[in-house]
Amino acid sequence: MFAETGVPVMLGLFCEVNATVLAAAYTAVGVHTATAVWDQRYAEPRRRVSPTEQHVHSVLEMSPVTAAFLLTGLHWDQARALAGQERPRTGVHLKRRDPLPAQVRAGLLTAVTLAGVLPYAEEMWRCWRSKPTLRLGQRPQ
Repeated sequence: MFAETGVPVMLGLFCEVNATVLAAAYTAVGVHTATAVWDQRYAEPRRRVSPTEQHVHSVLEMSPVTAAFLLTGLHWDQARALAGQERPRTGVHLKRRDPLPAQVRAGLLTAVTLAGVLPYAEEMWRCWRSKPTLRLGQRPQ
């Protein structure tokens, strides 16, 4: 789910926003939502999902929606193009106009790696080592 949100965010930060980038953002919203529903359905019968956890996840589920809305508002011409009302610009192209400075790009990628990728990788490693099972456990009280 991190990648499902991260791909359109990175496209928006580093690439010219056009119909292709907006379509990727809208696709990410759909895929992220479907994954969240599947994840909840999978987890609920296997363990207790607390109200706090549900609330945190509901906030996280809004990340791709918020990113897509912001990109749509900033690039309304390309959103209209996706709706067939204007000619779309397509393809993935690095920003030519006002790109982020190299130090900012390096800082962002470092922050994403340290605060996002590494914690997710560590959690995945712990899950892999725990010998998970697909069987339903005892329903928590």
